[in-house]
Amino acid sequence: MLSSIERSPHFYARLAGVMYLAIIVLGAFGELGVRSALVVPGDPVATANAIASSPLMWRLGITADLTMHVLDIPVIVILYVLLRSINRDLAIFATVINIVQTSVLALNKLNLIVPILLVSGIDVASVTCPRSAYQ
Repeated sequence: MLSSIERSPHFYARLAGVMYLAIIVLGAFGELGVRSALVVPGDPVATANAIASSPLMWRLGITADLTMHVLDIPVIVILYVLLRSINRDLAIFATVINIVQTSVLALNKLNLIVPILLVSGIDVASVTCPRSAYQ
């Protein structure tokens, strides 16, 4: 018996397409709208000042990036379900590669939190390396 996604794949293909468009818009906002506006190449002091003057903007960029990665998950699942009837092994391989990619990219977004901590006056060393670990 065929599942609903196999009987009518058009809805799911369109849903994945809409989510992909949202991923593109969110990614463009994070990179072009936030980071290109606040990061000054070659000048960390100017970058820190820009982030300190617009912390909400920086946080919105991080939120957009993380939302983009959350939307990756249903797109990956939908693409797997749509493509498994064509070549199951290749669909599994593509799914695994996409999950690894999304995981690495999402973990890399943790680096974007450090500038907020630095400009907020929080001692980053105390957050990342407890003193008791070295005493």
